[in-house]
Amino acid sequence: METHHYKNLLTQVKTLNVHYNKINELTGENFNIFRILKLETSEVRMHSAFLAALLNPNGYHGQKDKFLKLFIKLFCFKEKLIDTATCKVEVEKHTGFISENGTEGGRIDIIITDQFENNIIIENKIYAGDQTNQLIRYFNHSPNCDLMYLTLDGKEPSESSFGNLINDTHFKCYSYKSDILNWLEECRKEVATYPIIRESITQYINLIKHLTNQTLNHSMEDELNQLLINKFRSVIFYC
Repeated sequence: METHHYKNLLTQVKTLNVHYNKINELTGENFNIFRILKLETSEVRMHSAFLAALLNPNGYHGQKDKFLKLFIKLFCFKEKLIDTATCKVEVEKHTGFISENGTEGGRIDIIITDQFENNIIIENKIYAGDQTNQLIRYFNHSPNCDLMYLTLDGKEPSESSFGNLINDTHFKCYSYKSDILNWLEECRKEVATYPIIRESITQYINLIKHLTNQTLNHSMEDELNQLLINKFRSVIFYC
């Protein structure tokens, strides 16, 4: 590659970097309280706790069952009538010691239960691997529940976890990348005039975007990669 090509490429890279740095300064995207506190990958202390706090009709957010109703509308696939006003939300619920064959007992990441014992169960995965018979244990605890397998990208669980259970029938896969983000955006709209709740949700949205490669920094990386590809293609073409 000739010298003027290098200079031109470096100029474009510098311009791109200045552009995104300016956007970050204006939006404050790089400042995230959850990342500062090193909680970004903690399934229990961060993600399950935050989701449960929003879903709890008696939560400190003071919005009653507003967020829970939005969640049920977007995620519950069995179309059961759930009495949202009476729901209790539990994190890491102990259901007994794991049986010898691994199909009973254990802890449930998030479980939502109304006064009629209708259940929503969420298996929450950030980076942890599946446990043997894990979804089977959840299903056996509550066969009629809406059983959700939640991961960053919506991948399916391992067969060792779900056994003979059928995806989209006994359980359903969801992602933080799109499904949870869509729900959080809807929640944020509902509290537009409540700045503390709104900005707390915004901080969590930004954390999810960071974990799923959807931040401005990742956009810059994509644009930079495309710039390099185009530049080398043009050089090869003219050689």
